[in-house]
Amino acid sequence: MNKPQHHRSLSGSDAAARLLGRIFERSAQEIFVIHSGTGNIALVNHAACMNLGYSRDGLMCKAICDICPDLSLAELKKITDRLDGNGAFINIDSSFRRRVGTTYPIRARFEYVGTRDQPLLAVFASDISEKAINAHKMEIAAHIGKHCFSSMNLDSWEIQRDPALDAIYGFDAFDPHRTAHDFVECILPDYRETVREQFVALSLGTIEQIDHTFPIRSRDGQDKWIRGIGRISDHDPRIVVGMQTEVTADIEIAERERQNEVTLTRVKDNLETSEKELRTLMAAMPDAVTRATPDTVLTYANGKYCGFLGLQVEDVLGRSFFDFIPSSDHELTRNGLAKLTPQNPMASFEQAMGKPDQDTWFLWSNLKLFDGDGNPVEIISVGRDISDLVRARRALDASNAKLEKRNTALQKFSATVAHDLKSPIRHITMFADTLGKEIAAGRLEKVPDYANQIKTVAHDMTTLIEGLLEYSRIAYEDIEMDAVDMGEVVEDAKRLLWAQIDESSARITTEPLPVLVGNYKLLVSLMQNLIGNSIKYHRLATSPEITISCTKTLVDINLSVTDNGIGIDPRNEDWIFGIFHRLHSDQTEYAGTGIGLALARQIAESHHGTLKLDPDYRNGSRFILKLPRQQPGL
Repeated sequence: MNKPQHHRSLSGSDAAARLLGRIFERSAQEIFVIHSGTGNIALVNHAACMNLGYSRDGLMCKAICDICPDLSLAELKKITDRLDGNGAFINIDSSFRRRVGTTYPIRARFEYVGTRDQPLLAVFASDISEKAINAHKMEIAAHIGKHCFSSMNLDSWEIQRDPALDAIYGFDAFDPHRTAHDFVECILPDYRETVREQFVALSLGTIEQIDHTFPIRSRDGQDKWIRGIGRISDHDPRIVVGMQTEVTADIEIAERERQNEVTLTRVKDNLETSEKELRTLMAAMPDAVTRATPDTVLTYANGKYCGFLGLQVEDVLGRSFFDFIPSSDHELTRNGLAKLTPQNPMASFEQAMGKPDQDTWFLWSNLKLFDGDGNPVEIISVGRDISDLVRARRALDASNAKLEKRNTALQKFSATVAHDLKSPIRHITMFADTLGKEIAAGRLEKVPDYANQIKTVAHDMTTLIEGLLEYSRIAYEDIEMDAVDMGEVVEDAKRLLWAQIDESSARITTEPLPVLVGNYKLLVSLMQNLIGNSIKYHRLATSPEITISCTKTLVDINLSVTDNGIGIDPRNEDWIFGIFHRLHSDQTEYAGTGIGLALARQIAESHHGTLKLDPDYRNGSRFILKLPRQQPGL
């Protein structure tokens, strides 16, 4: 039987060394061979250079304690002492520090691989962070935009650099064998040759330093701007040391600022032109226009505004617009301006302007401007003279009031005709039927009595109709107003009542009365009804005593007619002023139609006044007539 053939064994120490070297170099773990006494790194593999961001030469100039800050020489000695060289090993959890300063957690296995003459330790380190690859990429990304330092050999274009530079240029991963040519190829063609020429000039000594900003298109397709600064090393004339920084954001900001500056200049020019046109327009427009600071100081006023005030522009600017508003409207204006907010910056209101006797009205539209923080910066006001409109509106309101009054009178007239006049008509019809039956039966002795009854009822009906017509006439007629001496009015009313005054022995005391604006004839009728009412409702066996007095204010008078009669329960006030309403149905004791007080109140209201019963007076009756001294619109 043939013996199995063994694989050919490696022969010679050189072949074994090369094989071990390839395994050592290609391992994914970070592998270091260090001197146990000093911790100096004697050998290092590619993975360690990649992860820590050093070149091989740069890393072999370090000690293990330089990249593992948690490991001191004392602790390294303890580890060495515990290893016996017979395959023993020790695991520790610690962290490595990259060249850029960031750290990452590692688990390191220490083994003794040296001899007595050359004590060495092998360190096998593994990145134990979660999602180590993504974390490493994030570390690189965190440094993008910061300064990336590098050194380049002008002969070989070999470049030693921060790993972050590769990320800026869009390379997938850090490759220590990547040359400067790979980076230059990312520069846009229009700038690429310029960069190369600057390196040549730097190597020839034509220039001392490169400081150039250029655009690149990274390997992942992004357009970026890079600023590169470089100079010849002080230690080696073939080495360029430098720094590159991504300045894309700065370039974009600068470009936006440039564009904004151009736009701002254009806007300023347009604004100046527009402001000139606006001032020309505002000067010519028929409305008053002002501009003021938030504390109401005028900074602009057009000709219409100044012309209305009768002042020159220089006499207006610098003053508060409250100086030209009636003091009675100050609070209204302040409240209106206070309500203007960034959400509701505009409002309009009507305002009296000028002196009170001018009766001039403006419709003001106020706009309050605010800054970005919500603080007021200016008040713009546009005012239109609406005096004619206000007067027309007053006339319309007066006409509507008259119309309403007439409609009310018509309704009362219709209701009265439909109700109060039915009674005398029924009486006339009844007596006429009875009279016809008596005549038909030949019973003529009662004919004169029935005829007198018909005559009496017809007379009463005539009196009702005349009173009703007088009442409605006040509502329908346009009343002419003039200056009226109320003392003369009372005297004329007393002359019309002389028979009742004489018959009842009434004593009438009249205090001095003022002059007011009203209709003389109607006011005589009003006082005649009030005085006559006091005479009619006097106490039995007691002569009427009537006092007519007056109190005055600047705008109205309060005239009182007080008597010592039977009095009126205040609960009946509304009733007694109703047309044809009577508190006493016995005509033999207190005759009348029940229209006197209704007529008196109608006259008072036609003069924009009131007529009321004094509910607190107990020794008879007191009527209070309140009339304005000056009628509205006159």
